[in-house]
Amino acid sequence: MPAEPFRGGGPSDCLPHHYTHSTTHHNILSPLISIQYVNENYQGNGAAEYQYYDPYYKQWDQTACNYASGSPCTKMDCHLSSTSFSLLGFFKHRKYDDWMEQLFKHQGICRWNDEDYAFMKNARKQWPQGCTLSSAKTTNGKPLYYDLKPAYSGEITVSMYMDATCDSSSEYYMSTSAIENILGNILGNGQASGGSQDSGSDYDFSGESLATSLNRWNSAFDIWSICHSCVAHDLDNVDGSTYYGTCYDDGYYNNDDNTDDKAAYYNAYSNYYNNDDGNNRQLGGDYCPRGYAFECYDDAGYTSVNQCMKFSAKTVMRTASFRDLAIANLQGTLTSHSLSGYVDQTYEFHSHTKTNALTYTFLISMCMLCVASLVYLVKIIQEASRSRNAPALTETLV
Repeated sequence: MPAEPFRGGGPSDCLPHHYTHSTTHHNILSPLISIQYVNENYQGNGAAEYQYYDPYYKQWDQTACNYASGSPCTKMDCHLSSTSFSLLGFFKHRKYDDWMEQLFKHQGICRWNDEDYAFMKNARKQWPQGCTLSSAKTTNGKPLYYDLKPAYSGEITVSMYMDATCDSSSEYYMSTSAIENILGNILGNGQASGGSQDSGSDYDFSGESLATSLNRWNSAFDIWSICHSCVAHDLDNVDGSTYYGTCYDDGYYNNDDNTDDKAAYYNAYSNYYNNDDGNNRQLGGDYCPRGYAFECYDDAGYTSVNQCMKFSAKTVMRTASFRDLAIANLQGTLTSHSLSGYVDQTYEFHSHTKTNALTYTFLISMCMLCVASLVYLVKIIQEASRSRNAPALTETLV
């Protein structure tokens, strides 16, 4: 069965913030768009079929390929013409927070490092859920509102507006620091990493500026601009034991009453009986069992969940229209990648101002030349007609 990967976008890979309908601006977020592809040459090797891009080391990681004999080790990048990925469809999600929640807890936990996941999980909940009244006013005494604002390349920020719809035409331009003076750091205020399964580390982002938190968000979110398998994988879980932590603290469990055995039993007991001291999950119904390589033990109690299924079942997901894609293209998030293995959208959807100007100039010149030719042709025909209708001479010229 062909493997299905997906790529997601930031609000508007896409999330165009506003759109026009019958010349009227509405306070309706155009949908976040995710894109799904199918690998028509999938050979059944699961995670070991591919090499994956490592956003932290900025290079392709081929570790997984070593776990399958004869793996093609294809780059998990749906935009490369050298792969067998073909476009399956564009899908839109009206409520971006639902989409992010599903993505973060089922796959983000296994793709981000502990610090990024601790931040993203909590920051997601802090974004304004629609146009929100602030305590600030304009110099004319009008109230100011704030809401999400899409930025180039699928990034998002926050902006101020002068009406209750947060229409783009009412944007009240302010620097990020000025906005922070009004709202504070909405992504990091009081934020710590409690309950984020960050390996016991205590990450505190409450001292960051709004600009720093926005940069942190967009930098971490950029990982979803490249394709991922619909089935979640943990590429660090090379032997299936990642979930258990110190369950096998020194590699031995030989009942010799040493610290390693006691720690192993305690962790196994906590996991098995769902006590709060463990990760509150059991795997296989055994004390200290091991899973399989690259399994993703997510933040919702599932193992290697099908992310695309979760999008379909847990979000309001619809097929994107051409208009949705056209609006998303204006944000610049669809222009740097091919839509499929057969259409190089990098060229097709870029703005070619100079080329277009020359093309239109040429077409207008040709049209004018055609009109002039027709006018001249009509004039010749009329003169010929007058010559034929002229009276014949009846007297001999002397």
